[in-house]
Amino acid sequence: KQQRKRGKQAAKAAAKAAAAAGTPRRFNRVRIDEFPVASELICELMPLLRKELVAHPVLREHVFQANFHSTLSRQAMITLLYRRPLDDVWRQAAAALRGRLLQALGPEACSELHIVGRSRKQKVCVDADHVFERMDVAGRSFEYMQVEGAFSQPNGGVCQHMLSWAVDATKGSSGDLLELYCGNGNFTIPLAQNFKQVVATEVAKASVAAARHNIAANGADNIFLARMSSEEFTETWKVKGTRNRLAGLDWEQLSLA
Repeated sequence: KQQRKRGKQAAKAAAKAAAAAGTPRRFNRVRIDEFPVASELICELMPLLRKELVAHPVLREHVFQANFHSTLSRQAMITLLYRRPLDDVWRQAAAALRGRLLQALGPEACSELHIVGRSRKQKVCVDADHVFERMDVAGRSFEYMQVEGAFSQPNGGVCQHMLSWAVDATKGSSGDLLELYCGNGNFTIPLAQNFKQVVATEVAKASVAAARHNIAANGADNIFLARMSSEEFTETWKVKGTRNRLAGLDWEQLSLA
């Protein structure tokens, strides 16, 4: 809050100084019609969505942002952000939008598409709020649930290389692994094969739920996951203490150097 307050004060001071100097404030808008660094699926979805928003006032009214999420497995998710409450009329329009986009793309380009609407203190899912990604890492295939609004690696191709490097770099490791703020288990699960036990922590509820799903889906049975901050964990670790969220964790059996 203090940072936002100081930022507003600095902006007001700059505007006041510009006005005193007789310098007009100018905002240059740059229109971008293509975004080639995105995935091919997102590049196909962006112009289709823009046309749909222009053609349908229910979807266009007070929308100010669109977030895109795609996977290597040809699944996609679009989140539309609004400055107004979303009702059943919007939900019906969004469901129709999903159908039209899927038809325009075709099953070969997009196997699954989900639409999510957000406004203040409101989240409306047309069908689901997650996609499934599959990555090939060091000769193995891993499946991940990636949840809307929660952190996940945005570039699946690069992520596969990062995970493969991490798995290769930790081969032959002794002891156990501690990962703080593990997200949905992106690194946790592939690395688990190189350690006796993995202890992972995360604070975001959605990420913890996704991590638990991903751990089970990939059969990683040597991972202990706890929802807690790094400060809470390290304080407890130092004194080998107990917490409800660490029930079942045996400090004497851990080798965290």
